[in-house]
Amino acid sequence: MVIKYKFSVIIPAYNAETVLECAVKSVLAQTYQNYEVIIIDDGSTDGTPVLCEYFKGTNNNVKIIRQKNAGPSKARQRGIDVAQGEYIVFLDADDYFFSDAFSTLNMIIELKKCDILQFSYQMVNNDGSVICKKRMKRESFDNNYDSFRSFIKQENCTNYLWNKIYKRSIFDNLEWPKLFYSEDYFLLVQLYGRAKNVFTISDVLYCYVQNEQSAVHQSFNMKFLDQIKAGEYAVRFTKQYFPDFVPEALFYLATHSARLTVMAYLSSIENKNEVMRFTKEIFKKSYKELRATLRNQKRKIQLDRMTRLFAMSPTFVLCLKKIQFKNQTKIGR
Repeated sequence: MVIKYKFSVIIPAYNAETVLECAVKSVLAQTYQNYEVIIIDDGSTDGTPVLCEYFKGTNNNVKIIRQKNAGPSKARQRGIDVAQGEYIVFLDADDYFFSDAFSTLNMIIELKKCDILQFSYQMVNNDGSVICKKRMKRESFDNNYDSFRSFIKQENCTNYLWNKIYKRSIFDNLEWPKLFYSEDYFLLVQLYGRAKNVFTISDVLYCYVQNEQSAVHQSFNMKFLDQIKAGEYAVRFTKQYFPDFVPEALFYLATHSARLTVMAYLSSIENKNEVMRFTKEIFKKSYKELRATLRNQKRKIQLDRMTRLFAMSPTFVLCLKKIQFKNQTKIGR
């Protein structure tokens, strides 16, 4: 792999004509300029391709890759395949960086030689108004056991790919998911399992836009079941490499299968009962194994209230959520 840049900025874009310009310009405006921008047009049917051509034509360090719609995971994989940067940076098409972000990241990398550098971010509305700032605690690890522990326990860590920068080499021979959702979790389980030098800073460098049209705000669809596939992978990976933390992986699987059951129940999908039988069965198996593993390891972990209630009575939780949903709908009218 030829290294020509310090950073490779990878931007998956699907029907992103209304937001992509802001994202790309936030990179082109960086005070630190040793980077390339790789935009992967994931089968867009709007004006995204035209916008991509504009940026490519006016900036020598912008590359465009087009593919049939395959989801953000495949798009990121394609981007890494052609990346010529020493470090990988991910940017969602509807988000943006502060102009001094890369200067700050480069300064820390030169000092710490990180495998992963995690930074803080702020959540903003479409108009740029700040909702809140998510500040991470300054922290460092020098071995993959502690790095993985911080991730799987979500201790001063996030499940997002975009508030981190990665040494290109830790992606070598990575197993890539064929998922549309929870691909971040699937990849981060592996990346933190490999990373021997992880550093976290409190600097707010990234703006996470709360766009109601984005994937995380959509109503239930069958692709949401990818969360279970990601959770099952995490359990297998943790059992093989970090058995001390199997309960945390099982907890992720149990909580997400419970939440998916609720989401399916409140939805209008035709195969609702079939989906709910599947998600409840996943919950039952993972929760049972979670409790057994905790007993064997003589450990305790803090279970959230909904998961505990769901274990006692799924029917009660579903009824409660339906009442809450109806009340929220009335208030919104």
